[in-house]
Amino acid sequence: MITTIMLMAYFPSYLIFIITNRTPRVLYILHRKLFVRTNGKLNDFMSNIYSRLVGRYNIETKTGVLGEITDQKAHEIASIIEQNGYHIFDITLSDDIINKIDNFARTEPAHALDLKKNIGFTKEEFLFDQNNPIAPKYSFNGDRLLTSDVIRSIAFDQSILKIAQTYLNVSPILDAISLWWSVPFEGRGTSGAAQEYHFDMDRLKFLKFFFYLSDVTPESGPHCYVPTSHRGLPDGLRKDGRMTDEEIKKHFKQPLEICGKKGSIIAVDTRGLHKGKPLTKGIRLLLQLEYTNSLFGQKYPRYCSPDKKQLSELKNKYPRSFQLIK
Repeated sequence: MITTIMLMAYFPSYLIFIITNRTPRVLYILHRKLFVRTNGKLNDFMSNIYSRLVGRYNIETKTGVLGEITDQKAHEIASIIEQNGYHIFDITLSDDIINKIDNFARTEPAHALDLKKNIGFTKEEFLFDQNNPIAPKYSFNGDRLLTSDVIRSIAFDQSILKIAQTYLNVSPILDAISLWWSVPFEGRGTSGAAQEYHFDMDRLKFLKFFFYLSDVTPESGPHCYVPTSHRGLPDGLRKDGRMTDEEIKKHFKQPLEICGKKGSIIAVDTRGLHKGKPLTKGIRLLLQLEYTNSLFGQKYPRYCSPDKKQLSELKNKYPRSFQLIK
């Protein structure tokens, strides 16, 4: 009965987003509650509507960061993600790309996790010093990321775009570009650093690409994922918030720890349960791209690219995909 009443309020309210292209806070909160109550079925229903109404691009088969992605290859990878919730690519970033991003991350200031609030980041920016860290996580300003030619080339890569489109079944929107350091920090800040199990629900449907820029071992913060949990959760885990390892193990087998050499690339539907494992030694540098089928949900910042000619060419070909970049 309660779910029915919530749905009766949800659909008329959704018209506000359609008209204004902005999601009222109350509607977003209602959406998260309904995701839990419907066990994801509302998201699936809305995503199917977008798949019917929004077109798709004819993305040429080109060799990019993910290698040569033909239509067949894209569908094979998308099917694996649909089944398991993740895919580990057999191709890696080159040492040259890794070294350039690593140098960028050591010479550009970043926002530190605000340990006083244990959520959000400091307004001040700091250079990362792995010998004297002040927080377990440092996150870089999005606009600054696209000043890096190498990061920009990954963000604009059409092999990644093609995988995203095939999985989301619509022309995808690049809505988040993130780069961050993680370090051991005596167990502090684990929730704010997303180091406890949770699901993401900023959008209706989305796909994240993670690029390991340092070696990731069981001790240096692997991405932990509960396979198939993106397709539905058992009753005991249908709640919005952080979850302990013990809660997860009551309902699922041992979650997967995705380790890998620097340069490893994975694609994950983080609607499934996941976390970044707290580091006990070493450091971790990670680049993340997120693609979505709709901008319904949280408000993300716009990004600025210094290469206007390159951006103009991309927007001419893929206007929906790069609408958040100016």
